[in-house]
Amino acid sequence: MPIRSPTRSGTAAGLSGSQPNLSTGESATDVSTVPNTFRSKRKYTGDQDIKEELREIRKGMAEMMQVLTSINANQTEAINRISEDVSSLKEHVKDLKTEMVSDSKMRK
Repeated sequence: MPIRSPTRSGTAAGLSGSQPNLSTGESATDVSTVPNTFRSKRKYTGDQDIKEELREIRKGMAEMMQVLTSINANQTEAINRISEDVSSLKEHVKDLKTEMVSDSKMRK
């Protein structure tokens, strides 16, 4: 059975069924009253400004990372020096204890 197009019932009353009357150049709905549902790509006028701000932010972040890395290295060096100093003090305390024990034995 061949597919039929809808009948043009009600054409006398100005109705055209499910299809617009293209012979008059008008459609069933006026195009100017239909909201535009298509969205175009958003283009910001300040694209260059945003790009420049991002560059500055990245540059600032890189500088901060350098500072943090340098601080980390300095702290590691300081911790190593403190550790060496503590080890040296432990040796001195041990030597002092040994001397005190040996002195107390000699006095007896």
